Amino acid sequence: MMWFMNTKHFGLRGCDEHRRMKWGDVQLLTDVNGAEYLEYSERQTKTRTGGEPRNVRAVKPKAYSFANGSPDRDPVFVYKVYCEKRPSSMTDSDSPFYLVLIILRILQKNHGSRPVLWESTI
Repeated sequence: MMWFMNTKHFGLRGCDEHRRMKWGDVQLLTDVNGAEYLEYSERQTKTRTGGEPRNVRAVKPKAYSFANGSPDRDPVFVYKVYCEKRPSSMTDSDSPFYLVLIILRILQKNHGSRPVLWESTI
């Protein structure tokens, strides 16, 4: 869901832009009227390489919360749920934005196994 939201609201075009996203690139902010929104700080992209200083977006992309709508379509609500489920060890600004679970099997003495979960980037 976050992949779709980031593509739709922040204009991320390719897989590479998503893979290079860091946790600190998206910030939850509040405007003067009290409305919550997400703001994306763009990194270098295929078309904006940083070589031309004037080739930057005039306004940072924003995704506002929907006051009257389904919560599962509200980008701010989805982001908050994503934050709650995110491991505390992966909340630094330079941590990868997207995570995936890797399940490892560890053999125990009683001939059983239990799954162990680890976080990793995609």
